Amino acid sequence: MRAKIEVQSVTRFPNSVTVKACPVMADGIPENESFNMYTPSGSLELGITNPFAFAFFEPGKQYYLDFYEAPKL
Repeated sequence: MRAKIEVQSVTRFPNSVTVKACPVMADGIPENESFNMYTPSGSLELGITNPFAFAFFEPGKQYYLDFYEAPKL
């Protein structure tokens, strides 16, 4: 399953970053209208401690989020 999120905020700390995002809004873009029809609300908060990943997420940008079932190990 694939979701499309938009980053609302990125809060930077000395040794980590907190990213807050939500599903894309219905904004007239056909792809976003489709995603919003099936996932109209929600929230995502990530705490990132990998310094190499600190700059990846930017407020206002949109990202795909893919979900796959993980096997039990």
